[in-house]
Amino acid sequence: MDAFKLQDTTSTDTVYANGSNSEKINFAAKYGTPTKPLVLSCTAAVATSDKYCQFNIGILLTRTDTATQQTVTVIANGGETNVGNSVVFLKGKNTAEIILPIKISKAKSTLTITLGELPPEQDKNRDNNSFKVKTMVTTN
Repeated sequence: MDAFKLQDTTSTDTVYANGSNSEKINFAAKYGTPTKPLVLSCTAAVATSDKYCQFNIGILLTRTDTATQQTVTVIANGGETNVGNSVVFLKGKNTAEIILPIKISKAKSTLTITLGELPPEQDKNRDNNSFKVKTMVTTN
């Protein structure tokens, strides 16, 4: 059996502002990339406080080897607290979606999305396991 090899954390290093949906990525939603800031309004948040607005952020993962089921952890840093969760690639599938509830500070900040450590036989290229997206959250 060939070893697992993840292609990337997302096909385009993109995060999606998923609104209230916490199950599937809304690919038509506002999005951010390393070269395009994600601009959001607290009026679209799922929760707010004096310091932050919480958004469901969708991330698409891909892999090249689909021979077996695989569990991957995704961690988001840069919000009010670090958030992480696991997602399962089903056997035969090369994509998986994960939605993280991230509390983003009002004003400017930067989210860093990182795959959790995988054994070397499951991930031959660790250089593509992290990316950053600048965010701007307005109060209106």
